[in-house]
Amino acid sequence: MTPTRWWPTIGLRHSLTWRTKRASAVARTFTKRLLARCGWHVKARRQRLATPNLFMRIKGSCVGQRCFIVGTGPSIRTMDLSPLNGEKVFSVNRAYDLSDLGISSIFGYVISDPAIAGDYVSEIKLAGIEYVFVGSTFPQVPLSGADELFVYDIFDFPKMHEGHFSDDLLRGVYQSHTVIHHAVQIAAYMGFTEIYIVGVDLDFDQEDLHFY
Repeated sequence: MTPTRWWPTIGLRHSLTWRTKRASAVARTFTKRLLARCGWHVKARRQRLATPNLFMRIKGSCVGQRCFIVGTGPSIRTMDLSPLNGEKVFSVNRAYDLSDLGISSIFGYVISDPAIAGDYVSEIKLAGIEYVFVGSTFPQVPLSGADELFVYDIFDFPKMHEGHFSDDLLRGVYQSHTVIHHAVQIAAYMGFTEIYIVGVDLDFDQEDLHFY
């Protein structure tokens, strides 16, 4: 009896499925870019629903104040950030705990990178953080310790580095190369007059991307 040759069939099926998904993704990106060139502002595909009912509560709540947005670059590994205690500090992505850097409390925490959801989300503890902001593209996975989540929409196109900036969370924020840009727009919406950024490295070893 001739054995059934099913391996090539499965391999071909998987190959066609991957190529179809890839072609579909390329087509969507092309369409979004085209719409952006025509003046449309195209939002990213949601995995969470935005919470505009919460936004009005914080709009302009920090007018005249200053804040510090702490990035995750390796440069801050050797810094003493304890002088920021008592300041309004934002952190991002996996930097939900800055106590090792001398910062005892976090005012605002911003997370949007879907890659974190799979491998690292279980380690994130948000108890004690006053405001937790989650991008609507972040998967529907539980976040431990947060009383409420401020879920904001994200524009896929055009990009922030193309000259776009949003100070209205009801519309969404523009993305660029880092979630820090999300945090800056959120801080602007809250009314902060002075916004300082720490730990966003412009030059570093590609194998040592973060301080943690």
